[in-house]
Amino acid sequence: MKSIFKYLLCFSFACAPAPDSGSDGETLVLRGATLFDGTGAPPIQDAVVVIRDQRIFEVGPLDDISVPRGAQVVDLAGKWIIPGLIDAHTHLLDSGSLYTSPDDYDLRAYRPHDEVMKQIREKIFYTLSRYTCSGVTSVISFGGPSWEYEVREEAARSETAPDVAVAGPFISSFPVGEFTLWTEEDPVLVQARDPAHARSLVRELVTKKVDLVKTGFAAAPGVTLEDFVPILEALVDESHANGLRVAFHTEELEPAKAAVRAGCDILAHMILDQLVDEELIELMRENEVFVTSGLGTHSRYAQVLLDNVELLDIERICGDPDVIRTWAELETIPEDERPPMPEWIRIGSSEEAQRNLLENTRRLHEAGIVIAVGSNGGGIGTLQGPSYHRELLLMAEAGISPAEILIAATRNGALVWSDAPDRGTLEPGKRADLVILDADPLVDIGNASRIHAVVKRGHWIEQDSLHSSKQ
Repeated sequence: MKSIFKYLLCFSFACAPAPDSGSDGETLVLRGATLFDGTGAPPIQDAVVVIRDQRIFEVGPLDDISVPRGAQVVDLAGKWIIPGLIDAHTHLLDSGSLYTSPDDYDLRAYRPHDEVMKQIREKIFYTLSRYTCSGVTSVISFGGPSWEYEVREEAARSETAPDVAVAGPFISSFPVGEFTLWTEEDPVLVQARDPAHARSLVRELVTKKVDLVKTGFAAAPGVTLEDFVPILEALVDESHANGLRVAFHTEELEPAKAAVRAGCDILAHMILDQLVDEELIELMRENEVFVTSGLGTHSRYAQVLLDNVELLDIERICGDPDVIRTWAELETIPEDERPPMPEWIRIGSSEEAQRNLLENTRRLHEAGIVIAVGSNGGGIGTLQGPSYHRELLLMAEAGISPAEILIAATRNGALVWSDAPDRGTLEPGKRADLVILDADPLVDIGNASRIHAVVKRGHWIEQDSLHSSKQ
């Protein structure tokens, strides 16, 4: 924290201490940056943000705001301020390593299953720090073990970890596989057998105070989409009766339509099997259904398995080096002992699927559908934290402007988090979660990764204190 002194200004005849507070009764003022507030309003030049009691007290142009006497003032001339980024779809039970998905890519002979699970749990707060390092101040974990409830509570008390929303076990149309990180003692996937069972599973989640409900469809023996619809309708009805919204896992067009008709609130993936049609667009528009992006998951998985990995600068800075090192370990395994590439990755990483992902992103955006940025973090090759910035670059490739991408990464992520969000925009009363950038993100969305510092609930965090080498 000591280096922050060079940014401080003396105000009201007293020099401010380092801005490492934000606790009750103390005021932190950020002055002089250009501010993008996430609401869709034009950026504010020479802005002032007044933070008090971990929330934004005032925000606006310097000429309109009086800096409170005795406040800690940080001069940010030449910098940019954006809201804290929100990863609207990730999985904390996965690490991103070569060994994280034995149900899809079985390398248990080289890294025992229990060892992988133990390491993920023990490193979870280091993993969360990878998000903060990347400017992500809130994450939604869509399907995970019971220890995520404890992590959620601990993160809420932390000055540096992102806030965590959890969905509890994934309620699915299909049973758990033979082996997985999902254990019988603490399942993160439960098959709903019938409508009554679906309702009971939701009621159990209510006792855990989950933030959302996650469900989804994939064909299983004896279960068709038509069979699953009554189960889904019961699940949605029970969830809504308890004030919970429902996210639906699918990457296919027809199940997505069925989910929207059944009342689901969020599609947890962009459709990739074919181009979205006007019917789905109208259904989503009429029912105000959101979608999270997840554009880079399949291609990144394939790149690791094909030894074709390149890292973004932010991934070098903030990525877990232990996870990154595992990718090269595939070369030490004889080719005849390696599992084949999973079929869903082969299909999802194909040129056709990648074109569909980008075109569907463009179509839904132009139709006014709310798209929130979600990395689907934790799958092989998708680093928890910094791989979020790959999503921003892919959205730009789909033809979305930097300003609109930033809204998808902030305000829209908050809409997935809650129907009455207290984050995602820089407005009075909202949580003081901000990212200070060294360059203009409206010129190039890649500049959203040029992070100078993060402010989490009013607490200043120097980004270089969070670099991956500081584990």
